[in-house]
Amino acid sequence: MGFSTDIGVRGTFNWKKPWVNSRGHSFNSSFSLSEPEQLITASYRIPLEDVLHDYYQIQYGMKNLDNRDTKSLESNLSVARHWLLDSDWHRSLRVRYLIESYEQGLQDDTGQFVLPGVSYSKTRTRGTGMPMWGIERVFQLSMVIRNCCQKLVCFVFRQVPLGFVA
Repeated sequence: MGFSTDIGVRGTFNWKKPWVNSRGHSFNSSFSLSEPEQLITASYRIPLEDVLHDYYQIQYGMKNLDNRDTKSLESNLSVARHWLLDSDWHRSLRVRYLIESYEQGLQDDTGQFVLPGVSYSKTRTRGTGMPMWGIERVFQLSMVIRNCCQKLVCFVFRQVPLGFVA
């Protein structure tokens, strides 16, 4: 439970099943409810040889937003393959399908998008049992294909300091 000036009261519930079967499959889900926004996500992980770093992941999410003059219903499904490279970089290949119906003021539309992409990330920390410093670098290349004909290519680089206390 929480409160913010933007959305008011918000409740969140997370459920994790770390061991679904003898092959190490796992399931995560999250529900977040507030008056203007409702969000549900679920993911299913299928490990391969290296259970922690080598796996497939299937995710589904749905978000409903009704905030002042904006109404939106978004649904997405993604399939990704994750693995750790010998250089300690984490690589992820994914394809995501997104459909969104929205109404903002007098304008409304429905968009369907296919979003293939690849990302590389690496986290570095200093300190052993209790790290005092950390940083995560993420390189991401994505393509957005709208309604099977319009295309846009995006490249993102993020360098995020991790929240450790000295």
